[in-house]
Amino acid sequence: MSIEILEGNAASLEAALSSGAVDVAFRPLQPPVRDHRLTTRALWRESIVAVMRDDDPLVAHVRVGVHDLEGRALIGNPSGGREDGGGFDLRHAAGEAADLLNVVYLTDQPSTLVSLVRAAFGIGVISQLALATTTTDGIAVREIDSPTAFRDVALFWNDQSIRNPSLDVFVDAVVRAEPPEIAKRLDT
Repeated sequence: MSIEILEGNAASLEAALSSGAVDVAFRPLQPPVRDHRLTTRALWRESIVAVMRDDDPLVAHVRVGVHDLEGRALIGNPSGGREDGGGFDLRHAAGEAADLLNVVYLTDQPSTLVSLVRAAFGIGVISQLALATTTTDGIAVREIDSPTAFRDVALFWNDQSIRNPSLDVFVDAVVRAEPPEIAKRLDT
């Protein structure tokens, strides 16, 4: 038995599951999958936050409102087109105001987002867990004051493919595991 790790956006992970290229995937619940054969188990909820330089005027705010982001250059994730979930975290956090925002760049790499923020390219909008994978020296992180400033992460698998006993053991272990420290468990 071997394990291979594949990274991708929500759409590419769904395609890999649907084709049988992968057995299981961690991805956000939104945007929703199109393949009705996929089984899902919600695992945790994490906040989507605003990331800015320490000298940005918004640092004075404890929480940043979506209206504070209007007119500002925004860097989001993940990359890709809207139909593939590109910029989903930013648009989801902004809710109905999403089309009013100035999204100037989308990236899959948290370190790229943070580097662009440090270089005064704009304000980043990213999930806390993704942000935890890079250094945040010289930047400030603020909660976004929005009821939709979160993303729910789930485990997905194709329940109609040939059953692998190892997959069942893996799914069971993941479901029982504690979520990352900065996330809240979703009980389903």
